[in-house]
Amino acid sequence: MSGSSTPDPRSLVCDSCWTNVINTQAYEDVCLRRRIGPGEEYFAFKYESTLTPNMWHESCSWCQIVRSIRSPWIAASKRKAYADEPISVRFAPIIGYPPYEETAYTVDVRSGFCYWSAGPLVLSAAADDLAAGHISTRPIQRNVSVETTATQLGSWLRDCEQHELCSIQADVKLPTRVIELNPRDSSVPPRLITTAGRRGRYATLSYCWGPRPHGLLSTSNLNEYMQRLPVDGT
Repeated sequence: MSGSSTPDPRSLVCDSCWTNVINTQAYEDVCLRRRIGPGEEYFAFKYESTLTPNMWHESCSWCQIVRSIRSPWIAASKRKAYADEPISVRFAPIIGYPPYEETAYTVDVRSGFCYWSAGPLVLSAAADDLAAGHISTRPIQRNVSVETTATQLGSWLRDCEQHELCSIQADVKLPTRVIELNPRDSSVPPRLITTAGRRGRYATLSYCWGPRPHGLLSTSNLNEYMQRLPVDGT
């Protein structure tokens, strides 16, 4: 759409998937988690298709999902053996999957007596996407240095304080080492500190190293990290 950084959805899928899957009322019913009737189960979108060699070469996002579920391990030399293989695809909401209760889905693929499934898949929409009014989950922010990330972290911490099952945010004995964060106007950069039994408040964030781990703490860089953490990627 004009003025948006969100790609045109039509450009993300092939003609077949656009006509038979994405641009259909059934697909919209599943994405918006509409119910078949008052108090009844949610819609599930089912359709018949064919696994073709072209699906390994298509840039279509939906073809990639189906292909990865059905046969991610098939070598290129053997793909012709699966040409014109009839498959049945089912796209449906997953119920009772916190914290993504309203945005978790599954895609199932069947071929003969064989069955494959992928899920949970979490549906998200960029803030400037037309779907953002219906989908509250936003794409993962991979740049932790931007203002929106700090805002999101603050929001999560405030939400956590209201959760009955979360720990009371009181001063506790800190882990052996923590990262010290200072106010934005401070001249002291984020750094690692040893707590030596100190008490205080801290938060634990999950992370993924990725294919090329970097920034790992070791005895060789401990002193360096206690002066300054390489938050700029250097």
